[in-house]
Amino acid sequence: MALTPLTSVREALKQHTAPLHHKLDGLPALRDLVRPLDLSSYRCRLNAFAMAYDELEAEIQKTMPDLGYVPAYTPRLPALEHDLAQLRQWIGPPLAASSPAAKAGIMSTQWHYWGMRYVLEGATQGGKIIADRLRENLPQLSPLAFSFWQIQLALANWWPTLCSF
Repeated sequence: MALTPLTSVREALKQHTAPLHHKLDGLPALRDLVRPLDLSSYRCRLNAFAMAYDELEAEIQKTMPDLGYVPAYTPRLPALEHDLAQLRQWIGPPLAASSPAAKAGIMSTQWHYWGMRYVLEGATQGGKIIADRLRENLPQLSPLAFSFWQIQLALANWWPTLCSF
């Protein structure tokens, strides 16, 4: 889709990422995070996040443009790894290792970078709801294994800035 004077960058990103948003929003594992679940099930979901962020963040870091008007991407993988390490102490041995390094060439342009940023930063909005539900359903997570959600909550505040460029 070519940008026209009436099409903002945000609208273009929204239209191009809509199928991915729809697919992600429908994942049962994601919806399970707002329902009561046990620590073992939660760890499985968090491990899936870690595998996905492992691949995505490697590409984001390679492609990241130098921008002064938008904050640099904040990696989430270290927080996920921290939380998983805490969960291992509570409920046993580690799960399978994270996925291999990202495949080369996934994000060959800045538009790919902005598409991924739009999806990952937009996830902070749903992260607010998930964090609230996890606090209710698994109160033992906070503060020791809640780093990922704390980052999501902190980054949710700048979503309007990203949407305004």
